[in-house]
Amino acid sequence: MRILTTDIYEGAYLLSQGAVLDNIWLDQNKPNRSVIFEFMGEDVLVLRKKYQKGQASANVLRLKTSLNELKDRMFSLLRENRLRGEKNEIHRKRAYIAQG
Repeated sequence: MRILTTDIYEGAYLLSQGAVLDNIWLDQNKPNRSVIFEFMGEDVLVLRKKYQKGQASANVLRLKTSLNELKDRMFSLLRENRLRGEKNEIHRKRAYIAQG
């Protein structure tokens, strides 16, 4: 099974319970460019339901480690995206100057 979430706390809970982070990307359709986490695992739907119903429980240290891992991955992705945007802006400016 696979699920998508933009909730970093839900993602940390899933990761702390053994779900696998399969992918992470930016939702370019949203103005704030939300990060989407994709998890896979046999129990991800059951874990999601527990989380949404407020019935989730987890080892706090494992949850903290999972949250930090997701934050690191998220901020790396955001940095890469920002750097790509800056490089594209430099190329656009150079092209404009060369035409001018």
